[in-house]
Amino acid sequence: MTAGEEQKKGSLRASIHDGLCWSVMSGLGESYISAYAVFLKALPIQLGIIAALPALAAAMSQHFGVYVLEKYKTRVPLLKVIVAIHGALWVPIACLGLFLTPSPQTTNIYLILLLVYFSFGGAANPIWSSLMGDLVPASSRGQYFALRNRLVSAVTFVSLIVGGYILQIWENFGEEAIGFLFIFLLAGVFRLCCVHFIEKHYDPPFETSLDEPFSFTDFIKATPRSNFAKFALFQGSVNFGLQFAAPFFSLFMLRELHFTYLEFTLQISMIIMGQILTFSHWGKLSDRFGTKRILSICTIGVSFTTLVWPITSNFYILMLNHIIAGSLWAGFNLSIGNFLYDAVSPPKRARCAAYVGIVNGIASISGALLGGLMLSLDWLAKIDIIPHFNFMLVFILSGIFRGLSALYFLPKIKEVRDVENITTKDFIFRVLAVRPFSGISYGVITSKRLPHQK
Repeated sequence: MTAGEEQKKGSLRASIHDGLCWSVMSGLGESYISAYAVFLKALPIQLGIIAALPALAAAMSQHFGVYVLEKYKTRVPLLKVIVAIHGALWVPIACLGLFLTPSPQTTNIYLILLLVYFSFGGAANPIWSSLMGDLVPASSRGQYFALRNRLVSAVTFVSLIVGGYILQIWENFGEEAIGFLFIFLLAGVFRLCCVHFIEKHYDPPFETSLDEPFSFTDFIKATPRSNFAKFALFQGSVNFGLQFAAPFFSLFMLRELHFTYLEFTLQISMIIMGQILTFSHWGKLSDRFGTKRILSICTIGVSFTTLVWPITSNFYILMLNHIIAGSLWAGFNLSIGNFLYDAVSPPKRARCAAYVGIVNGIASISGALLGGLMLSLDWLAKIDIIPHFNFMLVFILSGIFRGLSALYFLPKIKEVRDVENITTKDFIFRVLAVRPFSGISYGVITSKRLPHQK
């Protein structure tokens, strides 16, 4: 094994530890961003903006990440600085609810802090994608990222439960602000721990394209003939449908169904449980059969999970629905990431990742604002055909938008790798043949070797 290969192997282990620290930050912090907004008395339209505008800021800041990467041509030092600032921003966010009275005006300050926070997170994304694309062998990307994502999801799950338990304790004392302060400060500490593990990454020489850098306008103009541009629009359209409803599930559960923080936590933790149970399965299927088939099944599947909400508000059925949704989103997100690595050459990878982020950001804010506007219509809320008619209409439309995205775009997208041929029927049987608990055992208990170390 050469020195470079040895360094790459150590980097992949460091990346898993970095991911585990990130997952604690995500479970204790980002998982409760919407709940914190509800606590701060956010209006429905503000919830939509909080879900979408920071995401757009993150998407737009990816272009800045590409700029500094192409200027300085080094990745690890840039990531260390950006991640350190990203972690430190949890301090003012954590203190907000303790020192200011919850109100729509306080929510506006919260939104400003989130814009800054997500901008730094977005700037790191193309740099990290470029680095990992150079470090992970193409032959085992599906399995490596499945292993990493499964471990990350497991720790996120535990962190989420711990965060909900802490909030429940302080809610019982009538001091939710202290609970949010505690979990958000912990989130910041663990994000700062990521800096230590990022420093352990090997930073191969950054390759720049000999071609002139292509602009975002060039990227969009290439859509009729570019497979990857069509893929970006597909991803954006799915995110439009997702964000049309996603920001309001927290509001619906906490205000309309009157779930406690612990009940709310159990619901959203089931999404992560679904991911943990199936990441390994999706990774193996991705390496063998490519990403397009997985995207087809998962996008159609998540189109139906939103349709459960108008049918029942039973706590346990909703938990099961969240497990199914989590498993489908696991396959979707894993395939989305792998498609980027497969379809784009290393010199263009950071720029393409940034442009996909911009498409997603624009689509997300459009969906969230339209969904929030619909929920803000008083006359719609007064229709009593079924309970919570305005929420149910938003959830149904969200599912329809996701399904239409799959039906329109996926036939236009081509698989970019040579993969095994398999009929749709046989592939569906392979998808349904998941053995979830053996996957947990392998990933969390017995795995000593990374996928590329066979």
